[in-house]
Amino acid sequence: MRRTMLFLPSNNPNMLINGGQLGADSLIFDLEDAVSPDEKDAARELLKNTLESLDFGKCERIVRINGLDTDYWMEDLRAILPLRPETIMPPKVSGAAYIHQLDEALTALEAELGIPSGSTKILALLETAAGIENAYEVACASPRMTGLFLGAEDLTADLHSRRTKEGSEILYARGRIVCAARAAGMRVYDTPFTDVQDLEGLEKDAAYARGLGFSGKACISPAHVGIVNRIFSPSEAEIAYAKDVFAAIAEAKRKGKGAIALRGKMIDAPIVQRARTTLEAASEIEGWITLRKLCETLRQAMEQAGLRDGMTISFHHHLRNGDYVLNMVLDEAAKMGVKDLTVNASSVFDCYEPMLDHIRNGVVTGLETDYIAPGIGRELSKGILPKPIIFRTHGSRPADILSGRSLIDIAFIAAPASDSMGNCSGKYGPSACGSLGYAFADAMKAKKVVVITDHLMDYPLTDASITEDYVDYVVNVPAIGDPLGIVSGTTRMPKDPIALKIADLAAQAIDASGLLKDGFSFQTGAGGASLAVAEYLKQIMLRKNIKGSFALGGITGYIVGMLEAGCFAAIQDVQCFDLKAVESIRENPKHMEITAAQYASPDSKSTAASNLDVVVLGATEIDTDFNVNVHTDSNGRIIGGSGGHTDVAEEAKLTVIVAPLTRARMSIVVDKVITTSTPGSSVDLLVTQYGIAVNPACPDLKQKLAAARLPVKDIRELRKLALQINGPAAAYVRHSDRVVAKVMGRDGKLQDEIYAVE
Repeated sequence: MRRTMLFLPSNNPNMLINGGQLGADSLIFDLEDAVSPDEKDAARELLKNTLESLDFGKCERIVRINGLDTDYWMEDLRAILPLRPETIMPPKVSGAAYIHQLDEALTALEAELGIPSGSTKILALLETAAGIENAYEVACASPRMTGLFLGAEDLTADLHSRRTKEGSEILYARGRIVCAARAAGMRVYDTPFTDVQDLEGLEKDAAYARGLGFSGKACISPAHVGIVNRIFSPSEAEIAYAKDVFAAIAEAKRKGKGAIALRGKMIDAPIVQRARTTLEAASEIEGWITLRKLCETLRQAMEQAGLRDGMTISFHHHLRNGDYVLNMVLDEAAKMGVKDLTVNASSVFDCYEPMLDHIRNGVVTGLETDYIAPGIGRELSKGILPKPIIFRTHGSRPADILSGRSLIDIAFIAAPASDSMGNCSGKYGPSACGSLGYAFADAMKAKKVVVITDHLMDYPLTDASITEDYVDYVVNVPAIGDPLGIVSGTTRMPKDPIALKIADLAAQAIDASGLLKDGFSFQTGAGGASLAVAEYLKQIMLRKNIKGSFALGGITGYIVGMLEAGCFAAIQDVQCFDLKAVESIRENPKHMEITAAQYASPDSKSTAASNLDVVVLGATEIDTDFNVNVHTDSNGRIIGGSGGHTDVAEEAKLTVIVAPLTRARMSIVVDKVITTSTPGSSVDLLVTQYGIAVNPACPDLKQKLAAARLPVKDIRELRKLALQINGPAAAYVRHSDRVVAKVMGRDGKLQDEIYAVE
């Protein structure tokens, strides 16, 4: 919300210090006109120190840099950009080429500084005749553009006209810039009123500007802020009328009337649009809670959220392989003509195959995720995305979002149940999926949040996972997913004797470690081998009367059964895998919904993962240094991702990898993994049907297992045995030097790269 933008000279420390307390929505830190040439360096340093040391609260920080025709502007950017101002204001913008030059410089600096590309926005100051005439091309010049701003003082000098309070000399410029901005789908801001003492004149000028269509107005004095805020805020009468408009529409629909009237006047499309604009404006102003969030269509929600080229949009994966939401959003974006989107999805399942077409047609150009299913992964391995995929972990994703390292413009939250204000839950409705743990960070930090539901409940939904204060828009659609793909009815134990043998050995190893005692905490996956480990552990726990503290992770009905049997006191659930788990989280208070940050964020003060005793995980391959690959197959194609693998492996006291020694005549144990997903330093045991390998970094553990007479093997022995069974496999050959994906570690640093496979 920018009703008011207050100019602060960057060479005035008193104004800089007090800027956040002056009531403006945005602060413009001025390095240009307010600073003489001999003070540029000092002002730049003062502003840098101010932004480093002061918290300006909710105020947007805009920096007016020097013009691109000067020697100062790059120094301005180099000094200020590391401080992450939300917006840069270039002065005297004359055309699209001006914005292109600035965009290129920002992109290069963001890359240099490790700032997400495109996160720094541009508010263009038009204050020349050329700028006014080229206003529309300026507005459309870059996805960074966030508005147009009229500067009348320099403009009238360029026009050879005289500045007056009445403003007749800038009437044409005002009208043209408003039309250009609105045609480009963005907001537009009026020039300051320069007579500091004439508050009556200010009020008239601000009201006139609002009537012309301006979104807000700049101020050069703190005394002007309150008046301009009031003028550009909807009045109580305007809000009441807007609410009555939508109430009349709802009543007419209920009665089946085609014509709608209010107070003796027909309600037509322009009246509806003005009412919607009024309520949207009211919702952005602190203290107003009157926004009618419920949209009639997905398209309307996307338009009101401001979807544009170059944005990053996010999705969560609790609907798993039954999800409809990501595809329907991308399909609608394509119809809107939107291009160059980055999709940030906590996981990518094969049901998202239609996204491949949107990649090929330019709607999607970037992908950030924690996991990619094999079907779509094989296609992405061919390098069809212009930019490398960014792989994070389930813990580092919320850490990056909450810290601002990963920016989301619009979060689309698939909600199995929601009320009209956006209080939503995954526990109810025909598409119930249980926990919504992976969506919390998105809801908290995205610039706009759209809840998409197929089960609209009465307000308020009291058992809400995500609450209305984070939600901007709600849309009710026929279906958000296929229940058969969201969760399975049952998760079955394996009958394969090899899997059962591995599971038995793993349970014995956990028992021998000394960790299986009262207070024991545990995580395992949803696969058959992992469930078998849980079954053998359950038998030991019941026999020894061991009462565990909690089970963690993606939860199955089998883990629910362990809770009900008294093996654990609680379940901490970031994702439900089957119907029994969904029922349990809905009915059992000991079955707790947690966020992905609570689960495993390295930035959190503590996490469930950091209190974890034992985790049982799988592997595509593991090398003789215990590095684990869960990202790629033997040909280097993408078939998965870390998910929470790396997070819990690093945090748990004991990390157990369970895998058959060979799979499809391929050795699981290799000399060096193709892709490092989880570093060997986080892995303690490899359990196969032929024995247990202990990481050399764990000599005490090795002694405990040997004392329990378990078949302890050197991992190189297992590698040699696999070669004897299968013979040597063909060595992995890199097909290309083109990087298709970057595997980021929990610390946010590059851990490995995945290369294109034709």
